[in-house]
Amino acid sequence: MSDPNQRRQDETSDGRPPPSPRGLGWAAVLLMVPGVVLLLPGVCSVLFIYVGLVTPVAMIGLAVSAGGVWLIAYALRDASSAQRAAVVVAVVLFLAVVIGVVAFEFRN
Repeated sequence: MSDPNQRRQDETSDGRPPPSPRGLGWAAVLLMVPGVVLLLPGVCSVLFIYVGLVTPVAMIGLAVSAGGVWLIAYALRDASSAQRAAVVVAVVLFLAVVIGVVAFEFRN
């Protein structure tokens, strides 16, 4: 049998159930917007490296982009897995559109 003084894992110390997880707050959204903007230099750097223009500026762009990835990851540290997946899908689609527009402009 179980010990009556032992509390269940889904209860807090005073016997109440824990609060339900909330959605992403404004702080997380405000951190993700500049994070996505910081990904754009990385996209440009990848395109420069792809065409053979490996320069210090391209490396700096990759470093700035890594900062954007860190900022997005920091904003999502308390989010559920479904919220994280939704943000990853949105960022990937956004970057695909940006790369598509750039490729369309340089197709000639």
